[in-house]
Amino acid sequence: MATTQIRVIQGCFVETFTVKKELIKVSLKAVKDDVRAGDGDIGDFLKSLELHATAGESAPIEITLLRDETSTYQYPFIVMSFVVKQDNIKIVLEAKKPNLTEGEEDESSEIVKSLAIHSAGGSDKTVELTLARADI
Repeated sequence: MATTQIRVIQGCFVETFTVKKELIKVSLKAVKDDVRAGDGDIGDFLKSLELHATAGESAPIEITLLRDETSTYQYPFIVMSFVVKQDNIKIVLEAKKPNLTEGEEDESSEIVKSLAIHSAGGSDKTVELTLARADI
């Protein structure tokens, strides 16, 4: 059984997010010099983003969000697009709100609370992205 090689990216922050019907849309921003791409560099990060953007729903990324000040959790998002302008990177992600069965906790409200924590914190409350490596 083959394992997927991953790259953990640090340095992105939530610029904005919206919740409409069953979709959660997140706009992340990063400054090239602030991005840490694990064992890779900014070029490797951009290659991985391209891989995910091209693959769409078949290759979601994991975004690590703060649940509170001491705990985190991961949630899958689809890379809809990304743009690089000079030293800035803007990434648009989208996720479907989870379907609930009776008795289940509304996970989407937790996601929205976490996104609000990150959005209010700006560049001081970065998120961590887990992507497939495109350089192997």
